[in-house]
Amino acid sequence: MLSVAESRLIQRGYDELKMSDIAKLAGVPIGSVYQYFPNKTAIVSSLLQEKMAETQADVKKELNRLPEGESVLEYFADMVSRLVDTLYKRYRYDESVRALWNAARSDPKLQDMVLEDNLVNGDVIFQAMHVVLTQIPAERLRAITNMICDTIGSALRFAASVDELQGDIMAEELKVMINCYCINILER
Repeated sequence: MLSVAESRLIQRGYDELKMSDIAKLAGVPIGSVYQYFPNKTAIVSSLLQEKMAETQADVKKELNRLPEGESVLEYFADMVSRLVDTLYKRYRYDESVRALWNAARSDPKLQDMVLEDNLVNGDVIFQAMHVVLTQIPAERLRAITNMICDTIGSALRFAASVDELQGDIMAEELKVMINCYCINILER
């Protein structure tokens, strides 16, 4: 049922996602769909949770490294570059991710899930950064990492929506913007 729902979401979008279509295409009675999912928000929520878990694992993998003889700025620039590249590929080339993020814009419950995901990913970034940015108070650094996380997600979703050349340029410029901001943070 979930794979059918995912395919249908990619093909038709959230507004056109129908429980009856999912049942028909999955070859199950409509009651079976409702037995597991009370509505389409629940189905999309389940799909979104799966993709968010994958993204969180990618974020952790990219940030799970301490500086190895490099300056804090070099470490951070490398970290931002790897994170942006990983997430951009996900948003650009995974149709399911794009369809799910578009669905999340349409539904307040899904928007709440995205907010929670941003906070979780912001905390992952915080955990990586607080080890090397000890001069910044923890609460300020947490606010910064949450803002950076949300900015990366929003900018990359936009970059993945435009033609590939423009998107690639936008992803590279995002790296520059975040690194410039972080240089400013370190100089204050």
